[in-house]
Amino acid sequence: MNRRAIWIIICLVVLNLVFVSAAVAGLRFFAPRPNREAPASLQGNGADTAVYQFPNRLPQGSGGGEYFFPDDHMSDAQRQQIESQLQASIQQLQDKGTLPLTFSPKAVSFGWPVQAAPHLDDFGYHGMSNFVDHNPNYPYQRLDYACGQRTYDTYSGYNHPGSDIFSWPFPWSRMDNNEIMVVAAAAGVIVLRQDGNYDRNCSFTGLPWNAIHIQHSDGSIAWYGHMKNGSLTPKQVGQWVTQGEYLGVVGSSGSSTGPHLHFEVQAVTGQTLDPYAGTCNNMNPNTLWIEQPAYFDTAVNKITTGYAAPLITECSTPEQSHEADSFNPGDTIYFTTYYRDQLASQPSQYTIYRPNGSVYQSWQHSIPDPHYAASWWWWSFNLPTNAPQGYWQFAVTVNNQTYHHTFLVGSPPPPTPTPMPTPVPTPALITVTAPNGGELFAPGDVVSVTWQTVLTPAMQVDLLPNAQVSQTLTITGYNPFTWTIPLSMSTNLYTIRVSNTLSPTQYDESDHSFIIGILDHRHYLPLLLKPNP
Repeated sequence: MNRRAIWIIICLVVLNLVFVSAAVAGLRFFAPRPNREAPASLQGNGADTAVYQFPNRLPQGSGGGEYFFPDDHMSDAQRQQIESQLQASIQQLQDKGTLPLTFSPKAVSFGWPVQAAPHLDDFGYHGMSNFVDHNPNYPYQRLDYACGQRTYDTYSGYNHPGSDIFSWPFPWSRMDNNEIMVVAAAAGVIVLRQDGNYDRNCSFTGLPWNAIHIQHSDGSIAWYGHMKNGSLTPKQVGQWVTQGEYLGVVGSSGSSTGPHLHFEVQAVTGQTLDPYAGTCNNMNPNTLWIEQPAYFDTAVNKITTGYAAPLITECSTPEQSHEADSFNPGDTIYFTTYYRDQLASQPSQYTIYRPNGSVYQSWQHSIPDPHYAASWWWWSFNLPTNAPQGYWQFAVTVNNQTYHHTFLVGSPPPPTPTPMPTPVPTPALITVTAPNGGELFAPGDVVSVTWQTVLTPAMQVDLLPNAQVSQTLTITGYNPFTWTIPLSMSTNLYTIRVSNTLSPTQYDESDHSFIIGILDHRHYLPLLLKPNP
């Protein structure tokens, strides 16, 4: 063998090693992702590798990743059985007059078919896994309404005919606690009800599901499948439900790999409809949603602090969030964020703020793949032993939206004293009871001035000769007030006025004048007969 041949062989071996190394190193980036590919027109142009930035200190640890969302499957025999039951039920309801024989030509519009329980206050509670498959060929020949591949088919010829909405995060715990509800997307009549079936499936078992089927005013029928056993509405076939009314709890009954809702719509003709409008939807020209969600509905569903990393289980076992909101200086804290539709083109900014608003830690992160329908990422930091005590903030910013979570380090700070409010004048109902007119007093007499009021603030007592205020006798909060008439008091007609010092316009006077003077009937008789001014 000549030297040229030897060099050719060496070069080929080296090149082969380079290509193998590159393939192994990049396997996770270039491997097919059959259920997660987006249309080219909707893919981002951002980096396809993780980006980390820690200006202050490195975390003690980190972890998380993509959550593999659930799928479902229904055999031809199962579908034919359900459709036969539907037709028989509809015929019976029409014979009874419960359902009309003809339907409105105007298509119904759908609201979102899942809701969080009232006590759940997370930012979000769901993710979108699979849309309707518009490519009738199979397998691995998928096409969603936006010309992407966020759908699936199987070797048996199953093309996914519905929209799959899964619970996230903690789908099994959410199911056990009845936290994600299925609600009627549009008003209609229940035409089929299936319940009593096992609801913790993690594979394509071929078992029956728990479901509600509702027919609308335009004749279309919505299928709500995979619900939790025993959670279905008590309403029966033939009863009416309104839009947004409770139907059940998201579960994993039937051929399902995890808790999710299979929402399927069929026209009155039996043709599959896709509620999402898009370039590759040839089933119906317009959206059926009242408000159609974005293809990538990027958002943070939940952020937490905790004493350990969350435990995300794979099948049926409830997850462990390990959440905590109260820590001590020196503790290790785990900061976790749960996403839906996370995109590599939209990096996240994480910031931890001290109680005084200064930044304790800040970093960035991007996912290594173009898109995750659901994901979670955690970072742990060991607080210093002299960490300031008080309420801290963990903030996450992504897609121009910032989410906040508050946690406590150490003992809570003492409450800020609340200043006493400035007194506001309060109307008072005052009634002078004595002297109240017609009395006759002499200088030196002791007079009891009394009044009634609905309030008891300080009262001002004034003496009015001939209806003109001459002097203030006292400002007091007590009732009665004892007044000794001065010996030098001049003879005249008087009244007493009692007013509220907080609202001087609220007062009352003696109903009639009383007289102070020497009891000389000849001299004062005309005064007694004088009309009250």
